[in-house]
Amino acid sequence: MVELPEFFICEILSTTPTGGKFIIGDSFMANVTIIDDDPISVIFDPETYEVVEGNTAVLRLITNIAYDFDFLVEVDTSDITTTSIDYQPGGYLVNFTASPTGPGIASFSIKTFSDNVLEEREEFLTSLSIPQEFSDRVQEGSPSMAMVEIIDNTTAIVFFDPDFYTVKEGLPAELFLRINATLDKNVTVTVEDKPNSAITPEDYERGPKTAVFTVGNEMTSVVFETVSDNIIEGVESFNANIIVSPQMMAMGVFPGVPDTAVVLIDDSENVTVTFERSSYTITEDSVSLEVGIRATGALKDSYPLVVTATMGTAVEGKDWDGLVFMVTMPANEREATFSINITDDFILELRENFTIELNEPTTANVQRGDPYEAIITIIDDDPITVSWEDVLYIVDEADGTVEVALTASGIADFDYNVTVESMDVEAVNFEDYNFNTASVVFKKGSARQALNIIILEDNIDELNETFTLTETITNVPDIVAGDPTITTAFPDVTTVLIIDNEDITARFNPENYTETEGSSVNLTVVLDKPPAKDVTVIITTMEITATPNSDYESKTCVVIIPAEMLSGVCIVDLFDDSTIEDPEHFKATLTIPGGQPDVIPGDPDVAFVTIVDNETILVRWEQDMYMLSEADESINVTLISSKPASFSYDVTVTAMDVTATDPEDYHFDEIMVTF
Repeated sequence: MVELPEFFICEILSTTPTGGKFIIGDSFMANVTIIDDDPISVIFDPETYEVVEGNTAVLRLITNIAYDFDFLVEVDTSDITTTSIDYQPGGYLVNFTASPTGPGIASFSIKTFSDNVLEEREEFLTSLSIPQEFSDRVQEGSPSMAMVEIIDNTTAIVFFDPDFYTVKEGLPAELFLRINATLDKNVTVTVEDKPNSAITPEDYERGPKTAVFTVGNEMTSVVFETVSDNIIEGVESFNANIIVSPQMMAMGVFPGVPDTAVVLIDDSENVTVTFERSSYTITEDSVSLEVGIRATGALKDSYPLVVTATMGTAVEGKDWDGLVFMVTMPANEREATFSINITDDFILELRENFTIELNEPTTANVQRGDPYEAIITIIDDDPITVSWEDVLYIVDEADGTVEVALTASGIADFDYNVTVESMDVEAVNFEDYNFNTASVVFKKGSARQALNIIILEDNIDELNETFTLTETITNVPDIVAGDPTITTAFPDVTTVLIIDNEDITARFNPENYTETEGSSVNLTVVLDKPPAKDVTVIITTMEITATPNSDYESKTCVVIIPAEMLSGVCIVDLFDDSTIEDPEHFKATLTIPGGQPDVIPGDPDVAFVTIVDNETILVRWEQDMYMLSEADESINVTLISSKPASFSYDVTVTAMDVTATDPEDYHFDEIMVTF
């Protein structure tokens, strides 16, 4: 316990020993002061407080220990979010009376004021301090500050002002809301719509909408967009209702009267109908063209429209079908379509057109507007490609002429020309053939044109010869860029092959082949001149010393030498048998099958193949060193080979002195060892 300073007195009563030497002087008494050394700490308990505005906040202070004297504590206030109009600011003097039996408790009150302003919770801070006169025994503890929150008690009512609105269709409807309190914080409410005769989204923009009252403002608004639906109809309406969330109600915000507003949408208009576009372009293969009619508004009932067609360069019944078209605009709609059938005639034509007109409507409140005429252009979809009927024409030198032909992938509705020119390759104009540049005319509707070229017989034994013909499109009517047109095929060249009227000889080249076992041999057949058509040659392998299907592949090759080629190959595999052996041989024969009267075997018609072994034998001493005593007189040494062979072979053995001398130390004559 903390106490005030306490005192006691010490007094000298007598001296010992007695006698005249010691006597009691004037200062025979002494005062002793006992000072308490236990400090008192004062704190807030609790350190946060809540009070509804207009009421008094009671704050409590406590000490940490008991004490036996009275003392004072000063309390000051400071604003956080409050001002002096929200509460009675301090300082306050708090009196602690003596509490000898336990910690002391003291309290004090702070008055708050009601301001009729809807606001967030407000806060101010209190802090304690110890006057100087008690600071030697009392000190500030922790917490030495307390937070006071003032809870607002204002009720705010939200209502429509006015609660009835009329708006022209297509214009926004702005609805105004009021609140009956001053705001120190934002207030948010929801405005929900309820359709009556007006429906959403056809007539107006669907809610809900959010209305925000900002600080200091007692009015706000929300906007519902109305929709111009271009339908002739009467006045339509919808309601708007104020909805306050539980969170806002907890803050003191409630819906008032009127909390419902009525919105009238006024509609009055006439309808104008037009073509969707003033021109249409369509390709012939589209089968049909869909034409759109647009109206600025809609009627509740359907109504008829009439469209008529007029020929231009396009002809009705040939290029399209129909001169009169009946169209119905559906009820409550602003769009209608109708189809015009287009004829795909598979003939290349220039662009063609015709005109359609929307007649003046006969229905009340409906009139036609621009565009009420539209031009329809038909683009052909039938490009033509001119190509040679064959990429290669083969003619015998003795035939005299060859017919070549140009063909078109389709027919045109007009004439056009194709220029044909020749170019020498091996054949020479006026020596091997006779041709001047020609202009071939494709008449309207034609798809094939032929011409004859003279072939000259020169009675010379020669190789087959060729020349080429090229085509160029000329004299085509003007066609719009990008439209189908007439082009040449790629390549735009054909070749004429003149076959010499001499026999073709087939032979082996070379006659002899040498290959290593484990590989293959390419037996090549060559012709003495290029053939006009494929040549077939039969090559058959035959045994000599090599064994079929052991040393080589036994086979019969059908070698086809394509037209204009000079050689063909028969590939025969050679087998690796891992045996040492002498070269082995087989042969191949060449025969010509029937049906090729102008092909004959030449010399050589037999080819010979030598198969060279690919194995190696390693001969070595069985030991790297042999040792013997002089008394042994002789020694046997042994040669060994890495593998057996299918033939015999000899190995010569000689001696060479190193430190021993022949014949003083040993005697050896050169010998031949046979494996």
